[in-house]
Amino acid sequence: MHATLLRWLSCLALLGLPTAAWSEASSAAVQALTVAHLQTQGWEASVALPHQFNLGQQEGERVSYTLHVDVPELPKQPLAIYVPKLSLSGQVFVNGHYLGACAAGNLENSRCMHRPQWFAAPALYWRTGRNEIRFDMYTDTTEINGLSTVWVGDADVLSRDFYRWRHWVSVDLLIAITWLCALLGALGFAASHVLRPKPMYFWFGMAALSNVLANVLSLMDVAIFDARVFAWLVCASRFVSVPLGFLMMLAWFEKRRPRLQHIMLTYTVLGVTLMALTDTHRTVLAMLYLPWVLAAPVLLGSMLHWSWKSKVPAHWIALLVSVGVLAAALHDWGKLLGGHAFEDLYLLTFAASALCVVLGATAIGVLAYALADSEKLRWTLEDRVAERTQELAHAHAVLLESEVKRAQIQGRELLLRDVHDGFGSQLVTAHLLAKAAKLKQEEIETLLQECIDDLYLVIDVSSPNAEQLGDMLLDFQTRITRRLMGQPIQLHWDCQARQWPALSKTTALQIMRMLQEALANALKHAQCSDIWITASFDSVSQLLRISVVDNGLGLPEPIHWGRGLRNLTERARTLGGEVTLTPANPGTRMTLEVVITSESKA
Repeated sequence: MHATLLRWLSCLALLGLPTAAWSEASSAAVQALTVAHLQTQGWEASVALPHQFNLGQQEGERVSYTLHVDVPELPKQPLAIYVPKLSLSGQVFVNGHYLGACAAGNLENSRCMHRPQWFAAPALYWRTGRNEIRFDMYTDTTEINGLSTVWVGDADVLSRDFYRWRHWVSVDLLIAITWLCALLGALGFAASHVLRPKPMYFWFGMAALSNVLANVLSLMDVAIFDARVFAWLVCASRFVSVPLGFLMMLAWFEKRRPRLQHIMLTYTVLGVTLMALTDTHRTVLAMLYLPWVLAAPVLLGSMLHWSWKSKVPAHWIALLVSVGVLAAALHDWGKLLGGHAFEDLYLLTFAASALCVVLGATAIGVLAYALADSEKLRWTLEDRVAERTQELAHAHAVLLESEVKRAQIQGRELLLRDVHDGFGSQLVTAHLLAKAAKLKQEEIETLLQECIDDLYLVIDVSSPNAEQLGDMLLDFQTRITRRLMGQPIQLHWDCQARQWPALSKTTALQIMRMLQEALANALKHAQCSDIWITASFDSVSQLLRISVVDNGLGLPEPIHWGRGLRNLTERARTLGGEVTLTPANPGTRMTLEVVITSESKA
């Protein structure tokens, strides 16, 4: 029963409640020392514990607190001294014997205010009756200076029921959540690097890591460099975390305010500069926090409005933890002005760290859910793509089959039209003229030869191997050369190009028919001995030029535009080209020029 009551009383002590009942309930195990004799360089007085110096009362000096405790008899169990809080640093002496210090090194560089102290005193240090305990401390205006109630008694009881609880809360718990903040802050930075359009993760990472820096510096019990610079860095890191928290909240609710962001960052830079110029004076520090304290209710009201409109759970979570942080900030701000007990815990450190942990976990959770939804959408999309791919493959197969059939039908139609328009009509005309006995033997032979040549031409163009104009010209050259073998006419061919165009069958047939018509005119009417056929293609300008030159009689005056010449000009006009006739002196030059367009290609 006694042990249970002692534990409950220790919990009440951690909350800063009065300690008179504490002393009366456990007088057998421990004693609470609430009166001390304070001695400074300029004055001395008797003070009640916990005691806190007024703002600006101490300008960096050593002070001593002397306490007395009565020990009826020499202790049979080890005794210890428990101090919930001493600031800025301290060394402990028992009856003139040095017991220990809150941190290694000299007093000026020690920083012990953020952790409880427990000192075990050997039995030989004590004596029966009145014993003296002295605390030599260093104070300055950068910190809250003073001494809390001092507890003396059984070492195990003080450690188990007093010191461990307080140490777990103020040190172990803070270390744990600091590590967690650091991890979440690093994850926030990583997420901000991947999700650049989402500034919330960047500002969260900045706020979390600034809070981590402040916690790490607060947990250090020795200044690692100049004491005043170290004190400024501790306060500045905590001060910087406030505007970063504001910016994080604005980004959390997706409320980007560039002008407000610049104002906050500018004020932050000016604030930390003023801290350095005033040696981080507590009054200046309290005044610098005042705009943030006044702005916090405005931000909370806006957050409430945004949360109500959005109905997003993450927004309500941010609002609730922000209310807790504001309450902690008001509590600590009042303590800075001397309105609360000295040995109370500062709550903003824990509240800010809890804010980072809760928001970090929420942000990671939101990101995890988003990734899970993205993964589900990806699998759904892949399934739909597979289904559509299968449907498209089937549709493509059907379309390909229909295209093959359509191409076969179109090819037959083209062949039939070429037969009808070409040698078919010539055969019908020859049949009618022969039936009427209006054709001579030579004319019949000439007409039949033209029909045979046109049939070969259609076959050559329709051949699946005829892909380029050069191949067609080569086949035409071979056939005409074989036909004129033994004749007194010599053909000269110059049909070379780096790259011949691949033409559609309709275009190729029209060009070859024009060449055939031009050659036929030269053979019929020129009475020449030599014919030069030249074909060239410019791949840059896409210009196809074919010329047929003879050394015969030349052009008559005036030029007689018979059926052959009219066919030539009409076919050229159909292709968008031009046919010209010029004297070759001797003979005639017929030139065909056609610009090959995309519609003309295969």
